[in-house]
Amino acid sequence: MTEIDVRPSPAELVDLLTELVASPWPTTESERVAWFAEHGLVVAGPEPEPRDGGSQAWVGTGPEQWGWSRCGWSTFEDEFVGVFWFLWRGTSMEGSELAARALRDQLAQRFGEPAQEHVTEPETGRFTAFWETPGHTIDLYLHGGMRPQGAEDQFYDEPVIQLHLDHAERSARRDAEARERHGGEVAPRPADQG
Repeated sequence: MTEIDVRPSPAELVDLLTELVASPWPTTESERVAWFAEHGLVVAGPEPEPRDGGSQAWVGTGPEQWGWSRCGWSTFEDEFVGVFWFLWRGTSMEGSELAARALRDQLAQRFGEPAQEHVTEPETGRFTAFWETPGHTIDLYLHGGMRPQGAEDQFYDEPVIQLHLDHAERSARRDAEARERHGGEVAPRPADQG
């Protein structure tokens, strides 16, 4: 299988994540705004997403040159936690899987093998991968495709790649608060809906 042409390319995303991880991480909203501007992170028309507890999130559209993309950021107790993207919508499932696997492999070259990796639905190629870097975490998800036989809902999900870069300590505090609030279970992120 050959790599598919998507924007941004897997290599461009890995370069961006590397740049963000190496930069001073913002805490306040004014620092986040300056950091987004410094690194060319575009989120047009951000809208607040409902969250429980001390978490908040905003999601909007990404840079026009990225095609259909959703981008956003999250906070916990008014501190910036991280940035996330939903990318490459409109690509075939095969193309999305090729691009997601290329991104996974390039992330592994840059940050080492994932600390966790799981094939969520072998029939569709969906998977998740999670990296821990000094001070940060990276989450990669491939969503979409026909749901496997026996799934409650058999509709076809348009493929999309979800990517998160978070401040490790703030993300851990957010997840601990969510587990406590939900009796040990971490509720899915509302932004996971794309």
